[in-house]
Amino acid sequence: MRLMLLLRPGGYHRASWRMPDSPAEQAADLEIYVEMARAAERATFDAVFMADSPMLLSDPWDYLAQPLEPLTVLSAVAALTERIGLLATVSTTYYEPLNLARLLASLDRISKGRAGWNVVTTADPRAPQLFGGTTQVDHALRYQRAAEFVETVCELWDGWEDGAVVVDRAAGVLTDPGKVHRIEHHGRFFDVSGPFNVPRSVQGRPVLAHAGQSPDGLSVAPRYAEVLFGVAHDLADAQRVYADVKSRVRAAGRDPGHLSVLPGLLPVIGSTDEEARRLDEELRQLGGADTIADDLALQLGLDRAAIDPAAPLAVDAVTHPDAIDGPQSWYRQIYADVQRGASFDDLVAKYSRIGRSGHLQVIGSPETVADVMEEWFTARGCDGFVVQGTTVPGSTDAFMEHVVPLLRRRGLFRTEYEGSTLREHLGLPRPVSRFADAPNPVAHESAFRSTAAPRTAGR
Repeated sequence: MRLMLLLRPGGYHRASWRMPDSPAEQAADLEIYVEMARAAERATFDAVFMADSPMLLSDPWDYLAQPLEPLTVLSAVAALTERIGLLATVSTTYYEPLNLARLLASLDRISKGRAGWNVVTTADPRAPQLFGGTTQVDHALRYQRAAEFVETVCELWDGWEDGAVVVDRAAGVLTDPGKVHRIEHHGRFFDVSGPFNVPRSVQGRPVLAHAGQSPDGLSVAPRYAEVLFGVAHDLADAQRVYADVKSRVRAAGRDPGHLSVLPGLLPVIGSTDEEARRLDEELRQLGGADTIADDLALQLGLDRAAIDPAAPLAVDAVTHPDAIDGPQSWYRQIYADVQRGASFDDLVAKYSRIGRSGHLQVIGSPETVADVMEEWFTARGCDGFVVQGTTVPGSTDAFMEHVVPLLRRRGLFRTEYEGSTLREHLGLPRPVSRFADAPNPVAHESAFRSTAAPRTAGR
């Protein structure tokens, strides 16, 4: 079973920051991220994972969601940990391939092969205003651009073969020019020409993850993703998604075992099921149901004042998922609940706990949580989970101290690391540079020579 921990000091429940032991005051400080990462490393998690967004929304919980930029934080965490993987969410919408390739390759080198990139597109329709634009790019077009973005970044990473760095002082040879390649990418969205300047890491290149399972996302992710962060709160739905994703990977000519499907898990853990339910109710009372109700009504395209909260919502009265230009995976979970006959009160009760995630929430004792995880894993609903602390440190500590030992005793999770890179943790092969066995007409000096016309003298 694969396990990753979401680094979110404010917790994943909307009300978790109100708990007395919450480190909410430290959410924009490095120390709490290091503390959480070290705890996950002691528990032999595969990786820690940071979500990201450029947007600040209206309430305090949204501020706590991602107050710091992931690559900066994980570069610092890399120096203070040894084995755990470091997955950063970075959007393809507001970067260029070269600068992101350098940032991620640098993290991979600094961490000695522990870096990963969670590929996303920025869905918030207000984000373009922060970047000088006025309108959001179409959902399908964002993913088409993202697919070419990933391909371009991988070309850059492959520009250095293994053995390119020689450092033969006696012979005066620093690098083997025949193993450093000029990239010539000329596509629909990007034109990149020239050699990359960061050598390959011990794991070859960062692990590629993909978040979400909208139709547009699933049309491109199986070509490259090695981890899929899914959204599911029902085993039958998780099994459907799991089978669909694995078949898409196979159809893309890849080994389905080389992609791990990891839904989010929000545990509310008590010493007994009853104690866990009491904690859940305490959080619900603190959770600001009015805020989530307004948000849900807006997402559904309904006038909240006109809703009968106890009556089943009419499917044809709410916004269809295909019409949503924002995060579709979360909204499809809401829409599925409406199709099953949910009332507005039902939705508020559910999503006041888990916010905009739609992930699996398990409320119970460590044994109950482990039982659900084992069922999902053995029933081919997932390859593991991204643990999203409902409260921090409460849920994360309880999970590591009480659930992980149960998973180990059941033979479901490692007792120690066997490798040192993220690829080794995930059972992934080390990729070989695409240039390794190919003729190299653009190597040697030509790799560094511009094909542009020479500049004229003067300024």
